[in-house]
Amino acid sequence: MAHRILVFESDTAFAQTLRTGFDGRDVALEVVSEGALGLERAAAEPPDLILLSIELPSMNGFLVCKKIKKNAALKSIPLIILSSDANAAEIF
Repeated sequence: MAHRILVFESDTAFAQTLRTGFDGRDVALEVVSEGALGLERAAAEPPDLILLSIELPSMNGFLVCKKIKKNAALKSIPLIILSSDANAAEIF
């Protein structure tokens, strides 16, 4: 059975790079471009891993992370935060 990874990423070029990188592996990759939609998808079908971009429209990745970690059904899912911001080290 394929591992399911849910990716929150609004940059379509980077999302395609991720798809290409995981191609041929035992992974089912789902990409969502908005936080609210991703939260709905995670609740409907909890993934094995979440890759979360901080730079999302309407609901930033920090807020999405907070909502995931407050949800009893989702809080134990491993989550990796991604950022394309050149000052990411200062942000975190």
